[in-house]
Amino acid sequence: MVKKDYPDFILRFIAASAKGFYLSKEDAIAALDSAIRISSEVKDETEEGDHKMIIGLDLVNEEDAGNPLEDYADYFNSDKIRESGLNYFFHCGESLRLHPALIYLRSGLSVVLASDDAVFMMENPLVDDF
Repeated sequence: MVKKDYPDFILRFIAASAKGFYLSKEDAIAALDSAIRISSEVKDETEEGDHKMIIGLDLVNEEDAGNPLEDYADYFNSDKIRESGLNYFFHCGESLRLHPALIYLRSGLSVVLASDDAVFMMENPLVDDF
């Protein structure tokens, strides 16, 4: 067991669902609802206390390939989400043409510009993004 050899190692998950192009809004929300249910059932039993294995929710897909993130605002402002205690980790604006970062910054939200899947995409993503 990893925990035996590396006692400080902690494993946590961010549950993700595709939005828009791959799934309808209803199916994406159903997937997130499943993640909320699972997060309340699956705990890290190797630690003392109540430690959820799933710590957050994410929606992935290009903003111009389907439903934009703003279409999910009511869902993420719901009591169900607040009561779950899960954080949000959104991929948004995979294509920079419609990237919502400026809207988020003006709204006072924290924004991180980062890239992912660099090896998979075989690109120099930060250079390409900028």
